[in-house]
Parts: sequence; C-alpha cells; structure tokens
Amino acid sequence: MSTRFLAAALLAAGAIAAQTPYVFHPDDNTTAYTAPINNFPWYTTTTGYRAQTIFPASALLNVAGDITSIAPFLGVSTPAGTATVTYTVIQVTIGRAASPTLTTTFANNIVPGTGVQVLNLTNLTVNSPVNGWYDIPLQIPFTYTGGDLVLDVTTQVPSAVYFSSSVGGSTAPVPRLTASGLAPVTGSVSTSGGTKYRLGYNPINRLIASTTGNGAGDLTLAVQNLVPNATEGFLLISTDATHPLGTGPMLGLWPDALTWQIVMEPLALGSPFHFPCNTGFGLFPDQPLSVPAGSLSFLAGQSWDFGFAVFAPGFNYLGRSPVNRVVW
Repeated sequence: MSTRFLAAALLAAGAIAAQTPYVFHPDDNTTAYTAPINNFPWYTTTTGYRAQTIFPASALLNVAGDITSIAPFLGVSTPAGTATVTYTVIQVTIGRAASPTLTTTFANNIVPGTGVQVLNLTNLTVNSPVNGWYDIPLQIPFTYTGGDLVLDVTTQVPSAVYFSSSVGGSTAPVPRLTASGLAPVTGSVSTSGGTKYRLGYNPINRLIASTTGNGAGDLTLAVQNLVPNATEGFLLISTDATHPLGTGPMLGLWPDALTWQIVMEPLALGSPFHFPCNTGFGLFPDQPLSVPAGSLSFLAGQSWDFGFAVFAPGFNYLGRSPVNRVVW
C-alpha cells in the first residue's frame, strides 16, 4: 500500500469518526426552533451561567461504554445573524444523578465521587449550526455504567453575543437548575422549556495510554473492547499537544513529523504502530503493551497525544478511540 493512499485513508478515518452513534434527550426532533427559547446555559452572559440537566437512563439504553461528545441544540443568535460566538468559558461535568429530580443545590444533584469534569475550554469559537446540533468532543471520556446522569454546564461570553438554545420542536420540557455566575452554589429549578442534548459515545476500540509521569519513563498501552472483525490497526502519536484534545484532522490528532513517520510503517506482527489485530499471539493490541520505568525518562515534561484506529479486510474503516494525552 502506498504511503499516499495510507495517509489519505487515515485522514478520512478522522472525518468518518465524527459519525459517532448518538443518544438524545428528549428526542432528535430538529424540525423547528420553537419557543420557549433563550434557555441557559448556551444563552449566557458576561458574568457566566451554570445549568444542570438530567439525562435519564431511559435515553441511554444503547450506551455501554464511553461518552465522548456533548451537543446542545442551537438556533438563532444575538445579535441576529451572528455567524460565530466565542465562549470564554465552557465547562462540563457529568456525574450519576442523586435523584430523578433536581434540587436547588448544585452539589446535591450528583452522587459524590461520580462527577467527572469532561470539558474545560476557554475561548472556544462556535459556528452557528442554524437549527441544529453543535458537537463538542470531550477532553476526558465519561464511562457510563448505568443510571440517570446529570449534565452540569457552565458558560461565559466576553460580550452580549451568544447563541440561543431550545427544546426545538420537542413536546417534552427539559427541567433544569440554573444560576448566574461561574460557581454558584444554589439556583432555581425550572420545568418548562430547556435545552435538548445529544451525547456521542464510543463503546469499542478504546485505547488507554498511561504513564506514571514526573519523568518515570514508563508507558502502558491497552485497548478495551477490540472489535473481533478488525484485521489491522494503527497507533499514531503526535508530539503536538498544543490544541484542545481530540480536535485534530487525523484520528483526532494534529499530525507532526513523528505522526507521518509512523504512517509510513509497514504492517508487521509485533509492531507497536502498524499491526495485525486478533491474531491470537498475545501481542498488542490483543494484549496490553508495557514499557518499563526509565525507558522513556528523557521525555520528562513533554505532552504527547496518542490515537488508535482499526480496519477490516480491504482497509475498511471500523472505528477509532478517543485521543489520549500523556504527560511524561
């Protein structure tokens, strides 16, 4: 296979990966952007706004793995006709709901120890989808293990320019707890209107790349739920970790010289970069790969991004993992 064809296929895989399976609440009805609109937190202020919404287990029945993206349903902008909005703050925490209904105290609505801040972005420019979903990849995947979830979202804008969110043609309201500010303790519960959400998930082929850090120089690579029909795969690495995690064009990576060098690696049994899958020989990615402490200590202080994708015979793309960022 030529290097040019291989690079093109991997770039296409990065685009295809955006076609993530989704779950919706309350539904996927996007035929109209209907009142009530101007619902927090995507309609926000210069002082910020925080809102919690329950995403019920009944809408998560197909999810058996990691939630990898969140999307509000957005519509009109203020001022009218604004093409883009810059959010100075977008923070998202997901956790297990403590109750089927929200209380007026933010901390009481998530089961202690289950909340994970999956997104913490600054100065994110959002292009208006005009009556549609706006997907934001999570920086940290959230592993769903059942039950209702709470989506805890905080936003802020530098000026009175923002998008408006809505239930968008849905008949069911989305109850929410809202309050002004970046870290309010309590707020008001509303049971009318609301923002509808969709969550993307990636239950298979998940790469786990980990190191002790602080210059220890060790590395462990493992793949969870490798699909049985995968016949070959790639582990790509980029030393360009200056962008928001998972936003790059190649398997979520921003490729650099090291990435392109790996792309040219031939398929080989035992290769950590371009390898056959499901061989039965106990090699990566069928089994974890470990690099002992001290081997990579010279990388101390650097941050690297790891991407992973698998293919069926004929180089047919099967899926990829969320990007892993390792801090050496």
